[in-house]
Amino acid sequence: MNAAVLNNVAYELAAAKRPDLAVELFGWIAAAHPESANAQDSLAEALEAAGRPEEARRAARKALDLAATDRTLNNAQRQAILEANRKRASQGRY
Repeated sequence: MNAAVLNNVAYELAAAKRPDLAVELFGWIAAAHPESANAQDSLAEALEAAGRPEEARRAARKALDLAATDRTLNNAQRQAILEANRKRASQGRY
């Protein structure tokens, strides 16, 4: 199964108020795609929703670090990841 399909399933789990399962699946995706800024960004969101701010902060930092070099991102995706994580950090969310 490809990462995009798994990513969608993980977001559906999060929407269904199953953050524990969403974190597990996003974690698996991030481990399978360690150079993916999007995978780390999604994991950070899920960790935040699961009430795990320290882990969310680490995943967000990794997403920010990877965004500059992730060749799978287009400019709009890169900007979205950068802006979302900067906004969360400035709001003290993590």
